[in-house]
Amino acid sequence: MLNTDDVMAWSKQRGPVTYNDEDLHWIVNNWPELRSAQKRELQKADFNSIRSALKSIPTGQQRLRNNALTDIQHYLVKQCQWRLPPEQQDSLNDADNVRFHAIMQYSHIAEGLADKHHNHLIQLLDEGHEPTIAMVAMTLLMETAPMPLALLCQALTTPETVEKTPPYTLNLLINTFNDAEQRVRYQLSPMSAKLLSTFFCYPETLTIKQLMNELQSYLSASPFYLDKLSKYSFSHLCRCHWYLKTNRFFTEDMATPEMQWAIPTERYQQMKDQQSPITFQEQKSLPPNKAHQPHNSKEASQASDFTKLRRHLITEHAKNNYQPANELIQTNSISWPVDNIAPALMALYTAHLIKYGGVREPNLANRSIRNYTSYNVKLLQYPLPLDACWDDERIQAWANALYGQSQDKELFNFLKFVAQQPAGDGLDIDELTPPAKPKIVDPNLVNADELDTILKSLDIQHFYDPLKWLFCRVAVSLSFHGCLRRGEILRLRICDVHLIDGDKKLWRLDIRKTKEGNTKSKKPRYIFITLPSGEHYFLKQLLKLKQSQPCDEPLIGYLGESISARAQHYLLPITRVIKSVCGSSARFHHLRHGGVTVLFQQGYRLVCHNPKTHGKAYTQALFDQQTIANRFSYWLEEQELEYLNSDWLQFEITRMIGHQYFATTRLSYLHGHDWLYGLSLPSEVTLTKQTLRILFSLPKQSGDLSRRLKALGAKSISNQRVTINRDKLLIATQSGYFQSLPNSDSRLESTTAKPFSILNQKIATGNSIWSRWLMGQLSDEAKEEDKRWLVISHAAEVLGEEVRNSRIPSIKGVKWMKIWLRQYFNQEEQRFDIPATSRVGQQFKTLFSIPILSLLKPTLTLEVKPPKDFTALQCKIGQYFSVFPEIKNKPNGQPLLFVDLKAKKATIDTIIHILQGLKY
Repeated sequence: MLNTDDVMAWSKQRGPVTYNDEDLHWIVNNWPELRSAQKRELQKADFNSIRSALKSIPTGQQRLRNNALTDIQHYLVKQCQWRLPPEQQDSLNDADNVRFHAIMQYSHIAEGLADKHHNHLIQLLDEGHEPTIAMVAMTLLMETAPMPLALLCQALTTPETVEKTPPYTLNLLINTFNDAEQRVRYQLSPMSAKLLSTFFCYPETLTIKQLMNELQSYLSASPFYLDKLSKYSFSHLCRCHWYLKTNRFFTEDMATPEMQWAIPTERYQQMKDQQSPITFQEQKSLPPNKAHQPHNSKEASQASDFTKLRRHLITEHAKNNYQPANELIQTNSISWPVDNIAPALMALYTAHLIKYGGVREPNLANRSIRNYTSYNVKLLQYPLPLDACWDDERIQAWANALYGQSQDKELFNFLKFVAQQPAGDGLDIDELTPPAKPKIVDPNLVNADELDTILKSLDIQHFYDPLKWLFCRVAVSLSFHGCLRRGEILRLRICDVHLIDGDKKLWRLDIRKTKEGNTKSKKPRYIFITLPSGEHYFLKQLLKLKQSQPCDEPLIGYLGESISARAQHYLLPITRVIKSVCGSSARFHHLRHGGVTVLFQQGYRLVCHNPKTHGKAYTQALFDQQTIANRFSYWLEEQELEYLNSDWLQFEITRMIGHQYFATTRLSYLHGHDWLYGLSLPSEVTLTKQTLRILFSLPKQSGDLSRRLKALGAKSISNQRVTINRDKLLIATQSGYFQSLPNSDSRLESTTAKPFSILNQKIATGNSIWSRWLMGQLSDEAKEEDKRWLVISHAAEVLGEEVRNSRIPSIKGVKWMKIWLRQYFNQEEQRFDIPATSRVGQQFKTLFSIPILSLLKPTLTLEVKPPKDFTALQCKIGQYFSVFPEIKNKPNGQPLLFVDLKAKKATIDTIIHILQGLKY
């Protein structure tokens, strides 16, 4: 049900309203299609009933309720992400255009207003005056963002909103939904940061009315002499200033912060900190998947085990005096049930509540924990099969069915927890929000620097299977740069990857329906990417390795692997590294978030002619002017940007990532406003030396200003005015760093050193059966290319992951084993005689406990000459070898013990071929 109070509050922020609460209630009560809507969309026919109802009321009231209807539509579209019929959307766009023209009527006042304020402020600060509330407010509105007045009051009364890790940002709370905080983050201008951190004395309280009184008093005096302005007129004036300063898109984006969710403070700070590559323990995949079976007693028994575990955890919590406990269950130690992992996830959730507490309370009582986790009956009613976890559509359907119409807050928190687990990575929490309420977003991403750390972590990690490392590395790279969902990278086929220009390292990825599934929008799309040289090389090597395979085979994984197996083998290790580098809240899907953010920044920098001038090598390489031009060369088609409609580039980028509307992308993927700072502004700013002296906190007679300006590459345009790079000024004024700031090497070639040697080293140092065998296969130039990958994939299937990852067995000193390897290479069944001694028996047991040899089934045969009884010898051999031999008669000679070998799940020649490849 639509909350009319929310509509009224939102509409009053936009401007004066002419209707009242009764009019809003009337619209909702007389619009059944709106009340019953299950999706965030309305069709043309859905407006018939409300239009008929409006025609039946008197003219004057009809006008007021039509205005209420228009604002409800605005709220649904802009706040709740609804889709309206084209004619209704056009009507709203017309209303926005009327509002734009009303704002532009203030252009004669807005032009020059910022300069007057800046000069007046500098003069007062230079004379030693303390800045007033109005001065600081005007600086924020003129230089940082045209933020709503409610947020401005929050900034002026709460010092904690300033994040003082350079470059300084302003972190403001917009709203709270189900304990989820919607925030906005603005990049502070140098002067705004200086005022808030140095000069300003924060008041304890400040209302919008008090703030407007301060501003009116300030603007009515010298040097402004403006007439009294209402709060709506003042907001229009600020927006008009930004329209003239930047453009309509950037202004509206910064003025409507509710259209996005900023990254939480703790995660944002982590992104700023220096990250080093990490090592991790390569872990086994989850159990092999099988088709989901109907609800049965076995499934109920498994669920009962985890229910008992949950109760045991709560009991132990009471014994611990309700204090936070250490890790009670580790994800890697859980034996995940194949038919239904939901009870296991609930047990894990219980352990996390005990260890970390709730959102507000660090220590939870047992009664609270029971209330938060008592959903076992429902989890049996709606089982989550293990193989469904790797299918984004299936796990989303499970969550929708489980959550349903209940809107249970605690169940929602459980699903949020599931989404942060490797098995629940494909769950989209946004989709669970009721249609008539604003979406709750998971504001997180993997940024470019963290991607670089993740790739380096994979490079330094020891992999028993070097091709697994190659699959993981390529999957990470394409998921980020290609902005791919988890299912899309798994379904990407060999024929979907095209090298467009090798010199530009420009690739095209075709994202479309395959036999394994379809895109989320059910529509095909393509995306162009440019890759750093190392990632470009690895992708080419993988394609070369698979060049002889059918083009509709998946790019990631061995031939014949199911999509769920590929998800477990290659995406699960990536998720573990992501969580190690980016924190437990990060997911594989956040690679897509980071890639989308980079793609939009590249597009905006192309349009605004504003390349990034500082940063780490990897990040700066992505924003290098030539790199950006290469990526969008398909769109430019060798034309100058001035001859193209640059507004369409935003729609083109939105299409490439698989969204129909930019508003969806802005809300769920482009977090905060700090990354937008300066994009639409000139890369250099002109300031007076007096202003710079205040920004650098230098006394009037200091001679240090010239040295600092020289270090920052400032250019003098007069005795008192200089131009300086905007980014360098921002860093210097807030960090105190005044050394020369040379640009990092921004060539994509420099971001990965010696990729060829890394690949060879992975193969050479794998120290496993599989890596040793691969070395021979990949170095054998006589091997037919069309059969090479088929042989490798077949061997991978025969051995399985556990055997492939096992170390190379040592069979030194076992003479009979070496003879067997040499003499019986191509026979279907292997038979040879061995001594019936305890020493050989011990060798026998040791050898066939080795993973690769465990694929063989040995049987013993004792051939003897009758009529002598050899039962005692048979028992002794059974004791030595742990296998009792079968007794067969022979005409003469001494007793002989024979070993017969057969393969358990493949032809024996395949296994012997692999063993021979180990060069024993």
